[in-house]
Amino acid sequence: MHQEEIEYIHFAAPQILDKELHTLEGILKGIAIDNKITSAEIQALLGWCDRHQAVSHKSPFNEIIPLIKKAVEDGNVDEEEKEDIQWLCQKYITPNKYYDHITSDMQRLHGILAGIVADGKITEDELKGLQNWLSDHEQLRTIWPFDEIDSLITEIMSDGVIDEQEHHVLVNFCNQFLAEHTSMILDLPIESDLLRQGVCSAMPTLEFENKKFCLTGSFEHGTKNEVSKIVKEFKGNLSKGVRKDLDYLIIGGKGSECWAFACYGRKVEKAMNYRKDGLQIQIVHEFDFMDAVEDLR
Repeated sequence: MHQEEIEYIHFAAPQILDKELHTLEGILKGIAIDNKITSAEIQALLGWCDRHQAVSHKSPFNEIIPLIKKAVEDGNVDEEEKEDIQWLCQKYITPNKYYDHITSDMQRLHGILAGIVADGKITEDELKGLQNWLSDHEQLRTIWPFDEIDSLITEIMSDGVIDEQEHHVLVNFCNQFLAEHTSMILDLPIESDLLRQGVCSAMPTLEFENKKFCLTGSFEHGTKNEVSKIVKEFKGNLSKGVRKDLDYLIIGGKGSECWAFACYGRKVEKAMNYRKDGLQIQIVHEFDFMDAVEDLR
């Protein structure tokens, strides 16, 4: 290992530790979010221990790993055992100027999703628990992947039931950013319109004046030129492409013939990648865009 790497690890050690403990807190929340813990979800906890086996002799892992393994001996983790592990995590999480509460909560969300998807099955009770957590953490809105998850759950739970197709979409969606937590990769057919709805912000708040808008797809409320005039009417600016300084990407309700063999187009994919990099571009469905316009008229 080069000296630069050693110095980096030494410098970043508190942040790395905090991330791992926040993720563990999230996994604990995720596996118990429906008040039921399966054997596969127990394996998610043990998987966290396995990933840190090389440092299991060092603090705090030499306390946390034995505590987890003792807790799962009977094939379950009761509320008191969960609280013991969470308390120990909190004891070792350090106040630091590099991680704010937004970053910490996003790390917990990552863990929650890993816990929920660990057994390959996502239930209505788990989604309701996740919805409640998202509702309590509105400060994360516009931060990837909060909006995408929130919107997808809202769409799926609109009838209170997760059908087989929606379940496929959910698990695939989670697997996009849970590779480090699970090796489960599903190659399943998904419904383009549902996933397109899933990447859009749920009930977004739009501002127009001096904000940059980009349009993609075909629109229910007229041509792109007609929708562009609406943006200009409220003093918004138009961009032909998705750039780092974009504020909103508006997706037409009809989709596009060009999306026949993909879930969404190049502009949506580019906006999602920018969001993953931390840029706060909002992806907005045409119907939500028009609702915002009606509110202004």
